[in-house]
Amino acid sequence: MVTELIDGNIGGLFVNISHGISDSTAKFTSVLSDSLGAVTLDSRHQEIRKRIKQESSNGPIKAGLVGLGIGLLGGLTSIVTQTYEGAVQQGGVQGVVTGFGRGVLGTFTKPAVGVLDLATSAASMMRDRSRKISSQTGLQSLTRGQFEDRIRMPRQSFDVCGHGTLLPRYNEEQAAGQDFFYKSSLLFDKDEDEVFASFKNTFGNEYSVLITSDRVRFLYCDDKKNLRKRGIRAQITVDLINLIRADTISISVVENGLINHYLQLTVKDESHINRYGYYANVFYDLKSKKPSIKCTNDVICNEMMQQINHAKSYYDERKYTLTPILKTI
Repeated sequence: MVTELIDGNIGGLFVNISHGISDSTAKFTSVLSDSLGAVTLDSRHQEIRKRIKQESSNGPIKAGLVGLGIGLLGGLTSIVTQTYEGAVQQGGVQGVVTGFGRGVLGTFTKPAVGVLDLATSAASMMRDRSRKISSQTGLQSLTRGQFEDRIRMPRQSFDVCGHGTLLPRYNEEQAAGQDFFYKSSLLFDKDEDEVFASFKNTFGNEYSVLITSDRVRFLYCDDKKNLRKRGIRAQITVDLINLIRADTISISVVENGLINHYLQLTVKDESHINRYGYYANVFYDLKSKKPSIKCTNDVICNEMMQQINHAKSYYDERKYTLTPILKTI
C-alpha cells in the first residue's frame, strides 16, 4: 500500500486496502464461526460444515449459502434431533434432559454459525477478487512500460558455469534471457520449479540456445521483434536427464568454401527430442539422436558446449546427491 501511495496509484491503493480488510474479516469470522460451532456440541453438524468448507473451491458464495441453510435448518430441528440422540445414546431421563439442553443451545448457535459462514465466504470471495485485480493491474503496468526507465534488467540469479559462487557477473544478454524465460508465455514446456541458467544467440537473432536447470532448448525465433515479445517459430527441447553430452561440429560447404559451425546434442534416444512449432526442420540432423543448431563461429559453439556440459554435470550431481537426514533428539 505504501508503494501505491508514493507512486500516486490511487486505484491500486484502494484495491490493496480492500484486500487487507476482506482478508482480516475472513480470518476473524472463520475463527469466530469455528469457536461458536464447537459450542453447539453437535459433531454431526460440525462434520457437515467441514465438508462444505472443503468444497468451497467450487464457489465460495455457494458454499456460504449452503452453510447458512444448514445452520437455519439445524436451528429449527435442533431440539428434536438432539433430544432423540440423547435418549438413544445415553438412555433414560438423563439422556433426554441432556439432549434437550443441547437442542436448545443449538437453536440459537447453529443459525449464528451459518451467518458467520456466509460472511466468511463473502469476505474470502472479495479477498480473492481483489488479489486477482491487483495482479492484473501489476502485469498491465509492467506491459505498459512503467519500469522501462530502469537502468538495466535484473541480474541472473544462477550461473551454470559457476554454481557455488555468491553472485554471477552481470551480463546484459543473460539478464535479457532470464527476463524472457520467466515472463514469456511462448515456451511450450516450462515447469514451475525450472530455473534459468543461460541464454545465447548462436546465429544472429534467429537461432538461440536456452539452458535451464532441467532442459536445453534450441529456439528458432522471429528476429523482427524484441527478445520478450519475439515469436518462437520452432522449439527443440532435450531434457538433461536424457542428454549424453554436447559437442561442436564443423561442416564445409563445397559451393562457396565456407565452414558452417554447429552445436550438437547427443541424446539417449530420438524419441526424447521434443519438437514444437511448424518449422522444426530449420534445425540440423533432427532425424538422428543428434539435433544441432547453427552458430556464427566456433567460439560461440565452444562456449555453449561448455555451458551445456556444465549444466548436465550439475544436474547429475543434484540427482545423485543424497539429502542428509537430520536426527532429532
